[in-house]
Amino acid sequence: MTGERRGRIILLNGASSSGKSSVARALLPLLPDPWFLVPVDAIGAMRSAVHTGALTEDEVEQVLRRTRAGYHRVVAGLAATGNDWPRARRSTRTATATSPSTPRGPAPRRRLA
Repeated sequence: MTGERRGRIILLNGASSSGKSSVARALLPLLPDPWFLVPVDAIGAMRSAVHTGALTEDEVEQVLRRTRAGYHRVVAGLAATGNDWPRARRSTRTATATSPSTPRGPAPRRRLA
Protein backbone atom coordinates (compact mmCIF):
# COMPACT_ATOMS: atom_id res chain seq x y z
CA MET A 1 0.00 0.00 0.00
CA THR A 2 1.38 3.41 -0.90
CA GLY A 3 0.76 6.65 0.97
CA GLU A 4 -0.58 7.10 4.44
CA ARG A 5 -4.18 6.59 5.38
CA ARG A 6 -6.19 6.71 8.54
CA GLY A 7 -7.48 3.47 9.97
CA ARG A 8 -11.15 2.62 9.90
CA ILE A 9 -13.10 1.58 12.99
CA ILE A 10 -16.39 -0.30 13.06
CA LEU A 11 -18.13 0.58 16.33
CA LEU A 12 -20.49 -2.06 17.66
CA ASN A 13 -22.65 -0.65 20.42
CA GLY A 14 -24.85 -2.67 22.76
CA ALA A 15 -25.62 -3.88 26.24
CA SER A 16 -23.30 -6.19 28.16
CA SER A 17 -23.35 -9.80 26.84
CA SER A 18 -25.40 -8.81 23.76
CA GLY A 19 -22.93 -10.43 21.32
CA LYS A 20 -20.83 -7.43 20.20
CA SER A 21 -17.53 -9.31 20.41
CA SER A 22 -19.04 -12.34 18.68
CA VAL A 23 -20.25 -10.15 15.82
CA ALA A 24 -16.81 -8.51 15.60
CA ARG A 25 -15.10 -11.92 15.42
CA ALA A 26 -17.57 -13.04 12.74
CA LEU A 27 -16.85 -9.90 10.70
CA LEU A 28 -13.08 -10.43 10.51
CA PRO A 29 -13.07 -13.08 7.77
CA LEU A 30 -15.76 -11.20 5.81
CA LEU A 31 -13.93 -7.88 5.60
CA PRO A 32 -11.85 -7.32 2.46
CA ASP A 33 -8.68 -6.11 4.22
CA PRO A 34 -6.74 -7.21 7.31
CA TRP A 35 -8.54 -5.90 10.41
CA PHE A 36 -7.54 -6.14 14.09
CA LEU A 37 -9.91 -7.17 16.88
CA VAL A 38 -8.75 -5.68 20.20
CA PRO A 39 -11.45 -6.25 22.82
CA VAL A 40 -11.20 -4.17 25.97
CA ASP A 41 -11.33 -7.43 27.95
CA ALA A 42 -7.97 -8.40 26.39
CA ILE A 43 -6.40 -5.23 27.79
CA GLY A 44 -7.88 -5.92 31.24
CA ALA A 45 -6.68 -9.55 31.10
CA MET A 46 -3.08 -8.32 30.96
CA ARG A 47 -3.42 -6.90 34.48
CA SER A 48 -2.11 -8.95 37.43
CA ALA A 49 -5.14 -10.51 39.13
CA VAL A 50 -3.10 -11.39 42.25
CA HIS A 51 -2.20 -7.79 43.03
CA THR A 52 -5.45 -6.27 41.77
CA GLY A 53 -7.48 -8.41 44.18
CA ALA A 54 -5.78 -6.71 47.13
CA LEU A 55 -6.83 -3.18 46.11
CA THR A 56 -9.43 -1.03 47.86
CA GLU A 57 -12.55 0.06 45.97
CA ASP A 58 -11.01 3.51 45.34
CA GLU A 59 -7.80 1.95 44.06
CA VAL A 60 -9.79 -0.35 41.76
CA GLU A 61 -11.61 2.68 40.36
CA GLN A 62 -8.25 4.35 39.64
CA VAL A 63 -6.99 1.20 37.90
CA LEU A 64 -10.16 1.01 35.78
CA ARG A 65 -9.85 4.69 34.84
CA ARG A 66 -6.22 4.17 33.76
CA THR A 67 -7.18 0.99 31.87
CA ARG A 68 -9.91 2.83 29.93
CA ALA A 69 -7.52 5.69 29.13
CA GLY A 70 -4.87 3.22 27.96
CA TYR A 71 -7.39 1.35 25.82
CA HIS A 72 -8.44 4.60 24.12
CA ARG A 73 -4.77 5.28 23.33
CA VAL A 74 -4.41 1.79 21.84
CA VAL A 75 -7.47 2.49 19.67
CA ALA A 76 -6.13 5.88 18.60
CA GLY A 77 -2.68 4.45 17.89
CA LEU A 78 -4.02 1.64 15.70
CA ALA A 79 -6.22 4.00 13.72
CA ALA A 80 -3.54 6.71 13.42
CA THR A 81 -1.12 4.22 11.86
CA GLY A 82 -3.66 3.11 9.25
CA ASN A 83 -4.95 -0.08 10.89
CA ASP A 84 -8.61 -1.10 10.67
CA TRP A 85 -10.57 -2.81 13.40
CA PRO A 86 -14.10 -3.56 14.62
CA ARG A 87 -14.64 -2.24 18.14
CA ALA A 88 -17.24 -3.59 20.53
CA ARG A 89 -18.42 -1.02 23.05
CA ARG A 90 -20.80 -1.68 25.94
CA SER A 91 -23.43 1.00 26.23
CA THR A 92 -27.12 1.68 26.30
CA ARG A 93 -26.68 4.89 24.30
CA THR A 94 -26.76 5.27 20.54
CA ALA A 95 -23.34 5.09 18.87
CA THR A 96 -21.92 8.36 17.62
CA ALA A 97 -19.02 9.13 15.33
CA THR A 98 -16.33 10.46 17.65
CA SER A 99 -12.58 10.22 17.96
CA PRO A 100 -11.48 6.96 19.60
CA SER A 101 -9.47 8.97 22.09
CA THR A 102 -12.51 10.98 23.22
CA PRO A 103 -13.65 9.96 26.73
CA ARG A 104 -17.08 8.38 26.71
CA GLY A 105 -18.07 9.14 30.29
CA PRO A 106 -17.84 7.01 33.40
CA ALA A 107 -17.98 3.26 33.00
CA PRO A 108 -20.03 1.12 35.35
CA ARG A 109 -18.25 0.31 38.60
CA ARG A 110 -17.23 -3.27 39.08
CA ARG A 111 -14.80 -5.27 41.16
CA LEU A 112 -11.80 -6.66 39.29
CA ALA A 113 -11.12 -10.38 39.53
